[in-house]
Amino acid sequence: MISLSALCLSLLSLFSSLLYDYYFLRISVSLAVLENEKNILILLCFTQLVMSLASVPCYSRYAGAVCCVFLTDQMSSAAADTKSGGGKEVDYTGTNLANAAAASLAAVNSKSASGGASGSGSGSGSGDAGVPATATSGTGTGSADSKQKLIASTDHIYLIGDSVLDNFIWLAHPKEKNLHSQLRSVATDPKTIWNFAVDESTTADVLIGKIPGPNYVHGRKQFGLEQYPTDPSDGKTYPLELVSAAVAKLDQKGGAGGKKAERGIAVVSAGGNDARVNLQYFMSGGAEAVRDAMDRATPRTHKGFTENTKIIVTELLKRTPYVVLVVCYLPHKSFFGGMMNTAGADKFRSQLLKFANHIRDTVILPLARTHKLPVIDLSRTFNSDDGTHYGRGGGASPIEPSDLSTRFIVDLIVKITHEFKFGSDESKVYFGTDPNAITVVSNGPETVTAAGSSGGGGGAPVSATPCAAL
Repeated sequence: MISLSALCLSLLSLFSSLLYDYYFLRISVSLAVLENEKNILILLCFTQLVMSLASVPCYSRYAGAVCCVFLTDQMSSAAADTKSGGGKEVDYTGTNLANAAAASLAAVNSKSASGGASGSGSGSGSGDAGVPATATSGTGTGSADSKQKLIASTDHIYLIGDSVLDNFIWLAHPKEKNLHSQLRSVATDPKTIWNFAVDESTTADVLIGKIPGPNYVHGRKQFGLEQYPTDPSDGKTYPLELVSAAVAKLDQKGGAGGKKAERGIAVVSAGGNDARVNLQYFMSGGAEAVRDAMDRATPRTHKGFTENTKIIVTELLKRTPYVVLVVCYLPHKSFFGGMMNTAGADKFRSQLLKFANHIRDTVILPLARTHKLPVIDLSRTFNSDDGTHYGRGGGASPIEPSDLSTRFIVDLIVKITHEFKFGSDESKVYFGTDPNAITVVSNGPETVTAAGSSGGGGGAPVSATPCAAL
């Protein structure tokens, strides 16, 4: 007969193991495609029980759980693509989406102008996030005069990609400190700042649209933020078509494409989730296996990460000549320690740097050089040893920006809008945490730096790292 204390200890052990596996999977696989987090817990319980009965070591249990959820992810994506005609040749400029995108854009703009948060049942506000009437600054986050507006009314900023830009849910103050709100707080006209980014987006999602995850939709409602601009026919956000619709409005005023002063500036951060959904390959083949998996053709776009990234830039440049690329950051050090022992963490970190160098040196920087585009380098801005640079300010979300580091991104965007001359300047790389001392270097082959191990706090010359955010 099992004693009550032994039973309680067994249940506690199983619960602790579930929590640890959940943490690992939350940073390794997509939750949005599973509709809700109950499904992932069911999958975890199943893999835990089966593999525990089979006396499978814990590290292998993680691998099994990842594979289980990964298969569900792929099946969900395939089903969604089949429903939306994913087997056909992809058309990134389909006019069938133009009207829906324009309508979505108009709906969001209307609610923003009227001071209401779309879908919000709570929260007070004036538009997106109760945007402050004046620019704000916090410790280490900038020293702009509270009455100074840093983004001109002629600059329209379009955020495109993943949670580096759509980061509200990971912040200590989601309503006021998300990137969209902080940019609006320093904009002469807050309505010129647009969020077309969707958390968990891959490069394929940027190209052919993504249904925002229910947790993010609910979070926006909870915090009183504007909802994602989606096509009512399928619930997807189509970033490229939204940019088309937004730039078309500037064209009507003669302001797009450099004809007059108004500019539509697309800031793009994508690729981290391409790596995330392929992390299971790291367990068998290391960084090279993940890199190879990312570049395999997928049913969604018939291409992999590298080609998708090139197409994103090409398609955006058809819509606006003003495009800013983002190189992302190394996760906080707790990310590695939370997954494995010290030796395993050091190996993983080393492999991640190797992988990151490839992404930066062979994809992002050469692409920016070819098209003479500015680059925001967060790998030399965030410090992976400093918890205040990561979600909720103490490293609690080790792969997401914090309130503080979100302001770094704001300052870098502002710097580019003020100084970079699109069309005439050669590509440049921007990084740093002090808005009064942002480092700007030429994006030549000599820009490549040796791999570093501690992140890029304050502009330290370290290796670029993959987009860690999900």
